Amino acid sequence: MPSVTKPRLASLVISVLLVGAFFVTSNSSLVRAVGEVEQTASGSITTGRTSSCAITSSGGLKCWGNNTNFQLGDGTSVEKLTPTDVPGLTSGVAAVDLGGNYGGCALLTTGGVKCWGSRTGGATDSSSVPIDVIGLTSGVKKINVGDQGACAITTSGAAKCWGWNSGHGRFGLGNTADQSRAVDIPGLGSGVQDVAVGAGVACFVTSVGAVKCAGQFTWSWDRWWSYAPTYTNYGTSLTEIPTLSSDVVKVSIAYRHACALTSGGAVKCWGLEYLGDGTNSDNSGVPVDVVGLGSGVKDIATASGVTCAITETNQIKCWGANSNGALGNNNTGPNPALSPTPVTGITNAVAITGDLWSPGFCTLLSTGVMKCWGRQDLGGNWGDGTKIDRPLPIEVTALSTNVGPTTTTTTTTTTTTTTTTTTVPRTTTTSTVAPTSTTTAPRVVTVEVQAPATTVATGQASIATIAPTTSIAGAIAPRASANSATTTSTTPIQLTTSTTTTSIAVARQKNAALSQAPVIAQVAPGETALTIGGISSTPNITRENNQLVISSGPVRASISSTGKSGKVIPLDSDGNLRLRSGDLIKLNVGGFKPSTDVDVWLYSTPTNLGSVSVGPKGTVVATFAVPKTIDSGAHRLAVVAKLPNGKSATFAVGLFIGDVEQTSTLTRVLIAIPIALAIAAGLILPNQARRRKRRNAIA
Repeated sequence: MPSVTKPRLASLVISVLLVGAFFVTSNSSLVRAVGEVEQTASGSITTGRTSSCAITSSGGLKCWGNNTNFQLGDGTSVEKLTPTDVPGLTSGVAAVDLGGNYGGCALLTTGGVKCWGSRTGGATDSSSVPIDVIGLTSGVKKINVGDQGACAITTSGAAKCWGWNSGHGRFGLGNTADQSRAVDIPGLGSGVQDVAVGAGVACFVTSVGAVKCAGQFTWSWDRWWSYAPTYTNYGTSLTEIPTLSSDVVKVSIAYRHACALTSGGAVKCWGLEYLGDGTNSDNSGVPVDVVGLGSGVKDIATASGVTCAITETNQIKCWGANSNGALGNNNTGPNPALSPTPVTGITNAVAITGDLWSPGFCTLLSTGVMKCWGRQDLGGNWGDGTKIDRPLPIEVTALSTNVGPTTTTTTTTTTTTTTTTTTVPRTTTTSTVAPTSTTTAPRVVTVEVQAPATTVATGQASIATIAPTTSIAGAIAPRASANSATTTSTTPIQLTTSTTTTSIAVARQKNAALSQAPVIAQVAPGETALTIGGISSTPNITRENNQLVISSGPVRASISSTGKSGKVIPLDSDGNLRLRSGDLIKLNVGGFKPSTDVDVWLYSTPTNLGSVSVGPKGTVVATFAVPKTIDSGAHRLAVVAKLPNGKSATFAVGLFIGDVEQTSTLTRVLIAIPIALAIAAGLILPNQARRRKRRNAIA
């Protein structure tokens, strides 16, 4: 057998160390899958001053309209009056946004950002095709594009911006220097919920729901350097907007005004336009309440001189100037709407978008149809093959019903209730609905208590149920699977119950606010996200007494876990929940609508853990068992409920389940040190050995 030289021995040792280090780190929490960004209705459509874009249900991007500044990203400067594929973005797009007349950006499902047009933030300042934004190839969850500039929010809640900043210092950097690459915004390194970039102003929503802005509203588009009144000049550093110190979840900016949406669905506006407060005054430095929109609003969008909102009934109401038919009510007269006015023919809107320079809007309907109205004479941005202004919403017919997230199945329930006290055998009956689609109906744990016969229509099911109460000990059981058998225990029990007959109608519907398996944010273990009425935000999260404590606006929650013995399971060294099958998840939440149901889900593969009714004070305290069939790894716990104003709310928190090896941050550092030493040895030892060999040969 040939002898092994020292250099070869050193190389062998190094290889063993590196392979061993790979297996150690690959089985630790240091290496974990990064969740993809999911497509949402609100990010699926956008309109600029002269062009528009939409994401199809398959994740592909299509754009149309004027293209003189490469706004369409198709590699040309030729206008397209109907939707056209964007090269390189025919799949995997989660969100899109256009800004003014200078281009746009797309957020990929991988968390990366690509931009095209002017001030792209990429390797070139201008590009006719989408290119990577340097430093933002992953880890981004939200984007917003303004005039020649944009901002992004990372998965850690940090704000980063790039592009034109020299006019008014809108990025809050304390200077007016343009930024060719994405830069961090001072004071906004975490917890940022939303961002909106205008022409001279950018605003950010902080972790507590405060709105902070920098820059200045411009006076008019044709007098770019003409300064607006001083009360709209926020300077080059971030300034908090009066009366908006908390509870805001979204902000939208046009070139002369802005509006904010609160977690309760109220709308407040300020700036230099008609603000919807019912008065003829067209300017205010302090946000004013919009008449009739004190609650229930699901989404807002601003455009040049006009603002629109989606109400709790999925209608759209607009107010402000009526230039080019921007109010969408078939009226092009000069008189403004001083308070919200319904847009004609829209009753099922799920998202809305407008542009900071142009008076017009597009909306996405629950059927996957995109409709637009207002001004398009400059670019043909309504996709109807013309450049004719539209005072009524018209469909982008080339897209058919193919816009937005994929189809889901929703369940509508109606109930009648009677109360009785009786002694009966404990009988558990599981009834299921045979849905007309491939998506199964929600599974329900029910107790049959002398339920009366019920006549139901074809395609419906009658289920007599008893909702779980605190008098029933133990964890809330998972909902039973479809077609399960009925089991009976003859042990008598005394029950005071509310017997409910529920008719469940199953129907297919796109982009519904609540679906059987809700679409939830991608969060890693220890991270959290909140969506209210389709608008996402990043709540505060702290660790107290081995609990994750989450808060954002009206929603409060604490989550902890116990083992089968009832002993509290401590958070791991990184502050994460770490459970095994059979453990119990204890949930204590508040801020929800009394007498409504809270559904709890476990992802990656959606698994319903059960549901519980909200108490009279809007709170729920319950435990849920981790199913034994759940695979080991990183998972997400999702809680779906309704707020007092009726808006849907979903929050998600990341956790570990199963025998995932726990490796603390300190341990990772200790692992990294020998790896680094091994690499250094691999570079040094062989060279030293060769030098000694050469010296010996010379001697």
